[in-house]
Amino acid sequence: MADPHVPEGETSVDARVTFANERTYLAWIRTALALIGGGVAAGAALHSSPTWVRAVVSITPIMMGLAATIIGFRRWEANDRALRAGRPLPVDRTLYRVAIAIGAIGIAAGIAILVALART
Repeated sequence: MADPHVPEGETSVDARVTFANERTYLAWIRTALALIGGGVAAGAALHSSPTWVRAVVSITPIMMGLAATIIGFRRWEANDRALRAGRPLPVDRTLYRVAIAIGAIGIAAGIAILVALART
């Protein structure tokens, strides 16, 4: 007999799986907040750097934070749809690109700080 609380075409999903999907989404949100906060802090810390360096080093992680919010929501939504439809979770290669982008931001920030320290 079908569960009367589950909409037509969907399967009942174990609450633990649903909560795990939500925790993963919240981890994306925390990452986004950290990137945005890091961008703001970098902009404030590099006050002696050229304006374009401050702009690149601060705006890049802020934009990555925005992207992390969107990516996290899209992944949560796709996983939730797949779980409720009883399908396997979708494969997503976005994490690889995010890791590369965050590594590049770290390298750029380190170089900018070294350049700023060399000028003082």
